Amino acid sequence: MTHTRTSFLAQSINMVLFASALGASTHLVAAEEEQERKGIEVINITAQKRVENLQEVPMSMTAFSAEAIEKNQLTDIGDIAAVTPNFSFSTTGSGRPEFTIRGIGTSGVVRAGLDNAVNTFVDDVYISRSSSSIFELFDLESISVLRGPQGTLFGKNVVGGAISINTKKPTEDLEMKIKGGVGSEGLRTVQAYINGGLTDELAGKLTVSTNQRDGLGYDTASGQELADRDSKSVRGQLYFDNGDFTTLFTADYSRDKNNGQIISERGLGSLAATDNDRFTSSHGIPQSVDSKIYGFSLKAETEIDSGLITSVSAIRKNSLATVESFTAEQLNVDNGNRTGTQKIPGLADIFDNSESSTQITQEFRFTSNTDTDLAWVSGVFFIKEEINRIECEEVYVNGTQPVFIGGGAAGKSRPCWDNTNDTTGLAFFWDGSYDLTDSVKIRVGARYTQEEKENYIEATYNETLLDQYVPGAENLPDAQLTFPLSEAYTAKANKSFSGFTPRFVIEWTPSDDLLTYFNVSKGFKSGGFDGKVNSNNLTAEGIGKAERPFDEETAINYELGLKSQWFDDRLRVNTALFQSNFDDMQRLIIVPAGGLAVVNAASATSKGLELDGVALLTDDWELNFGYGFLRATFDEFVINANDDRSGQVLPNAPKHKFNLGSTYTHTLENDGTVTFYASYGFTASQHFNRAPIANLETQGAYNVYNANISYTTPDENWKFTLWGKNITDTEYSNKLGQFIESTKENPADPATYGISVTYNYF
Repeated sequence: MTHTRTSFLAQSINMVLFASALGASTHLVAAEEEQERKGIEVINITAQKRVENLQEVPMSMTAFSAEAIEKNQLTDIGDIAAVTPNFSFSTTGSGRPEFTIRGIGTSGVVRAGLDNAVNTFVDDVYISRSSSSIFELFDLESISVLRGPQGTLFGKNVVGGAISINTKKPTEDLEMKIKGGVGSEGLRTVQAYINGGLTDELAGKLTVSTNQRDGLGYDTASGQELADRDSKSVRGQLYFDNGDFTTLFTADYSRDKNNGQIISERGLGSLAATDNDRFTSSHGIPQSVDSKIYGFSLKAETEIDSGLITSVSAIRKNSLATVESFTAEQLNVDNGNRTGTQKIPGLADIFDNSESSTQITQEFRFTSNTDTDLAWVSGVFFIKEEINRIECEEVYVNGTQPVFIGGGAAGKSRPCWDNTNDTTGLAFFWDGSYDLTDSVKIRVGARYTQEEKENYIEATYNETLLDQYVPGAENLPDAQLTFPLSEAYTAKANKSFSGFTPRFVIEWTPSDDLLTYFNVSKGFKSGGFDGKVNSNNLTAEGIGKAERPFDEETAINYELGLKSQWFDDRLRVNTALFQSNFDDMQRLIIVPAGGLAVVNAASATSKGLELDGVALLTDDWELNFGYGFLRATFDEFVINANDDRSGQVLPNAPKHKFNLGSTYTHTLENDGTVTFYASYGFTASQHFNRAPIANLETQGAYNVYNANISYTTPDENWKFTLWGKNITDTEYSNKLGQFIESTKENPADPATYGISVTYNYF
């Protein structure tokens, strides 16, 4: 359910934004008649492994500069998704974000053997696990969201889209920035960096960040606060440049400890109208999340007569431990049916998971000069990764006289799956462009990827862990487990996967301000092994269920795009029409024997339109806008004879998404500036699960308003900001899902407010 308490403030913001849109054309025409007026900010990106203007890159993407990130109060990737067409953010559990671009995400991304459909890259370094993709957006050069398959130039093949993040490298100038803030729900933040030259050829930078907040909700049974924050991060960089050779060494560490997300009860059938607070649960499980991430990278570059040689070496380690519940409350039980009449004596669940990963990557590439008609990039990419994931879970009855679903007696304790997945991969790539005429260019590229995956599973019953969290609790019978383990087993298997992913682009540039292009590209997501199946019984193929691999997922994308700037660089409009066809989609489904399994179960088509832009109405007034239209459906998705989901809309794929932002800067008599910013975002209805039931897993359309006002001193050393997010307190969900015969909700943040003070020394 979506509920918005409309206020005078929201109505005022609507009027301002609407007036901005109506007045845009008048102001822009007038702008042509004035001289020496500033233009729209130029954003440089490296999506094609060269530093290029956003407007010169023939692909659908949205990019944010450091200035835009700060102005929009974008603090994490979830905020980026809110203002990016056809980009959605949700959660699959505490510490586990799920990114979806054009309706394509990863079903069951927590599996050790399952790759992401949308990948994150930081300074050209691939980030393999989604739990490592949550960090503070501070001290960055830019963020780019690339939509559609990126199968040629990125180190790891991308089937759905990519998030490319570039940090600010050290410079020789002595600079310092300190930003502190407080806000609602006990929010306390500190972000700072110091930068400067150490020698004539060496510069260094140290960046630190802390983010703490009290819980947005709590569990009534245990009294524990939920959806709190306690994160810390540090990044050190050394940049060496002697004129012929440069190196950038980066070391980073982050720690995030909290009590996990809120899972509240929405209800089913007669319980759909629950009186539960959206920000409370009553399961009584002492939840916890503890994430540690650290890494080292070295980027070295040297120029030769014909181009640039680059080496990017990196090692990253990640550990994540979570204890959480998805039932929201101790459920009413009456022979397997929710009646809403009894609390006897309470059914709940525990998910106790831990994960550790080590990733080593190496990329060598050569980038040719651009002084001839032919320009190209070629290289080789290597990855070695080991992921170990242990998942233990149990549905239990808490009380002295347990009542079981369907009756029965207590059986074995919770099942555990200890899964280790090793990946060794090698890829070769080449991508080039050739100028056919002064205005027509073709681009051709290809990548060949080969990966070897080894998988080991040990599935057991753990006889001691349950009492650790709920003393005196009784286990459900083995047959009634949500994820039953029919037998203890061990399994070991390996398989090679490969893919060839070409791209072809033709672009026409009739003027310096106009680029049109047609792009055909292929994406590839490697196959693998499911690390959590209920038995290793033989399949029809004569191999164990735990030893059976799932195959590669592929996508072919067709895209027709336009990038344009008008009125002396005072209006930027970029748009793209696209269609992506997906085959052998890797989906996490409920299997007839019980539990979940990753299989190649579907084909799908994602098609639509993206449009975003900037309008500089006056030197002081800027308008940002974006719109995404999306129709992403399964072409064929048959689970079994009784479950055909062909034609269904994919999860996390709203049909319409729109955002509008207005920034006005007023210069005072003392040369200080006051900046007013307001934004509006609309997201159409969407569902989150593989098979939405009676619309209870459907999030209705909703609107979100944000605003901030800031004052910057004349010397630009101090900045004071008052901000608000979701200021009308719109109620909407990050995630909805079915669990044990009822619908559970992870609510999005309510209205939040705060102030920040920034000091700059430069």
